[in-house]
Amino acid sequence: MPLNATLFPSCYFPEGSFAPITIPSAVVDEVSKGGPTHTMTGFHDGMPEAFETVESGNLKIVRSPEHAEKMIAFATSTKGDKKTGLIVFGRKALTNFGRSDVDLVPGVNVYCSEQLFKLCCASAHSSDQNLHKVMLAILMASKPFDAKKATFGLEKFDPEMWDAQSPQAMFLSTLMRCKHEPTFRMFKQCIGMMRSEGVTSFLVIEANNDNLWGINRFTKPFLDALCADSEADQDLIAAALKQFDGVNQLGTVLTDFMLAIEGMEYGDYMAALEGVEFAVVA
Repeated sequence: MPLNATLFPSCYFPEGSFAPITIPSAVVDEVSKGGPTHTMTGFHDGMPEAFETVESGNLKIVRSPEHAEKMIAFATSTKGDKKTGLIVFGRKALTNFGRSDVDLVPGVNVYCSEQLFKLCCASAHSSDQNLHKVMLAILMASKPFDAKKATFGLEKFDPEMWDAQSPQAMFLSTLMRCKHEPTFRMFKQCIGMMRSEGVTSFLVIEANNDNLWGINRFTKPFLDALCADSEADQDLIAAALKQFDGVNQLGTVLTDFMLAIEGMEYGDYMAALEGVEFAVVA
């Protein structure tokens, strides 16, 4: 079957084309020798099944009972006849530290999108003299955090280039990660939460202590601040933005991803990706 070079439409790959992750064959050989003995632990939790509701004025927040741990909520607010919503989730929900088993190339599996994201970063620095060591560290990481740290080993990291490419890399990593059906279904659960209230616009917030990928606030104080401000400003998105202390780049990417898959079931998703070569061995 010919390889499919076109992804389904997104704002990150409008033409459908992208540069696949390039992995040196020597790295693949070394990882393959580890075989089934290599495991990864330390994943963040997924979405809980149960939720509780908190209301303040016209603001309603449906959140996990284990709020401080799971850190996921769905907030809606009505101002006039306009209803808005946002999904709030933090470091223990659908982030790139959540488990997702993906067969990357024959003999090489990855277990979270942090590995995929960092492999994209390493591949973008393909001429770096430490490439072999860095890619091996990513693929053999025992925890997602170890994979995150691995690219610190690049000899000549180009921050300007990577800042420009990283949103696309995170979108692609999330896309690959959702080949793992349980992960795809968690994202669909998020969409279901949003649509259950008839919301027509929404914003996803990755609410941890990160001023680029997140809002640099933890979830509980963020939601408490929204409740406190609900009487003063019934426009939920405006109220949320006032509480940001970061760029929320991951929230933006994951929002765009959910919009891209909203009309798909898992079978449709996998059919759309059939033949797409996400990684190559060189």
